[in-house]
Amino acid sequence: MSELDRALDPGGEILRRHPALDESRYAAWFRCVRATLDGRTEAAEQLTMLGLERAEQVGDPDGVSVQLGQLAVLRWMQGRAGELEPMLLQARQLLPDDVIWSATLAWVWLSQGRVSAARGLVSMLPPLATVPRDRNWLAALSILGVVAAQLEDRTRAAEILELLGEFSDRLASIGMGVTVWGTVARPLARIHLMRGEISSAIERYRDAIRVCTVAGAQAWLAEAQLELAELLLTSEGALHASEPGGAQREAEALLAEARATAHVLHLRDIEQACTALAARLRNGSEASVQPVVPSRAESAPVVRVMGTFEVIALDGEIAHWQSRKARELLKILVANRGAPVRKELMMDLLWPGVHPEQLGNRLAVALMTVRRALDPQQREHRSAFLGVTRQSIRLCLNRCAVDVEEWFAAVDAGLAASGPERVHLLGEVLEQARQPVCTDEPDEGWAENLRRGVRSRAFAAAYARVDESLANSDPLRAADAYHWILSVDPYDQRAHLGLIDTFTAMGAHGHASSARDEYERRMGELGLDAAV
Repeated sequence: MSELDRALDPGGEILRRHPALDESRYAAWFRCVRATLDGRTEAAEQLTMLGLERAEQVGDPDGVSVQLGQLAVLRWMQGRAGELEPMLLQARQLLPDDVIWSATLAWVWLSQGRVSAARGLVSMLPPLATVPRDRNWLAALSILGVVAAQLEDRTRAAEILELLGEFSDRLASIGMGVTVWGTVARPLARIHLMRGEISSAIERYRDAIRVCTVAGAQAWLAEAQLELAELLLTSEGALHASEPGGAQREAEALLAEARATAHVLHLRDIEQACTALAARLRNGSEASVQPVVPSRAESAPVVRVMGTFEVIALDGEIAHWQSRKARELLKILVANRGAPVRKELMMDLLWPGVHPEQLGNRLAVALMTVRRALDPQQREHRSAFLGVTRQSIRLCLNRCAVDVEEWFAAVDAGLAASGPERVHLLGEVLEQARQPVCTDEPDEGWAENLRRGVRSRAFAAAYARVDESLANSDPLRAADAYHWILSVDPYDQRAHLGLIDTFTAMGAHGHASSARDEYERRMGELGLDAAV
């Protein structure tokens, strides 16, 4: 995603060299991808219309199918999937051999309760092993995975598990990557759940959450968090908790985050499902849901990437680094948030252009250096803090205190709280978020993924603070949250308009006028109409 952002940057190298590309259909299509992942549905819809217009201008026959794929995803996010049926029927008639349109139509029919129609449509599909592995294959089988699970089509579901198993760490891209249909892992989780394989379902949901977190795929992150929370709250799911009561605590935290994301991004169906699950949770327990903040291990190395990078070793001493590559390796693991990083990828990030066969010893030395930085006296086993297999490396977050992970937990705690406490906790996390993440790695793509995740959660916290402050008749704190948002993104239209409305409601007409002037100036810079 960071490579995509760099490619689409109007001031970046690619568009400086080839300025005509900025006005091409490809730029519109891939800007739509970014807006979709961010959850900016209105902007994404405008971009998909622009992409179709540009495609028609040059006679590109793929323009219609690209728009349909992008709109399908957007309509799901908007809770309007039923509107797709006429377009899907037409696409199926024009492209009868392309399985993705039949799969998507079956999915729409299931969402409408038309089970027999969906089952009949799926029965007419060719054997999955014969479906060409073209640019729509991954998404088509992912959609069919959800359909098969809902239809309890065990034979087809077993085929999909076998075919998609190796792709559980991927987004389900459509076409040449012009949009995505969530993760591959979530359909696999649905199939495992249908088969009663609870442990495998939980594992796949965790895969989905990791993929969405790294990619910044906000809507699908909320969806996976909601469904995993619901699973953990069942008696079967609770059996797989690492400690008594752990399943409910994790579910509460997942639910709070999913609900906040759905609210901020206006994901109506997900927000309603979160609200319903939260109500069931309250009714099923005499005690109210309490914020959950994972406690740090009493003795653990500390890694700080918010602000100045620093490591405090297990013995309490500040680590002194002799190897820049070892420092970078640890930061990459932190940015990956506990998910494994393939060794080949790590080598390429640390020593680009050098063949992996020449790097085995260098990687081993860098890993040894990181271990010594975390545990210089070797008190713990060598695998205590770094999980290393033949294929991958990961940071063991349950044994390390990482400041950005504690910040994410604090956001969850603030979102799960209520009233003045919620306002206070969210104010604290917003203040912490002013510290830049991986500040000494400004141009690295792997660092940008983490920065994007922090920014997304910070925005969710800021808007939640606005809502809670206004509900508690505290417009000054709401205005403060709006100012925070605009300090990060001076072009956030929602924050500008909210700030103007807040000042107007307070009777602070001078402040409202200044806020309106600033809004008009910023929108003018984008060439947009700034009518209030």
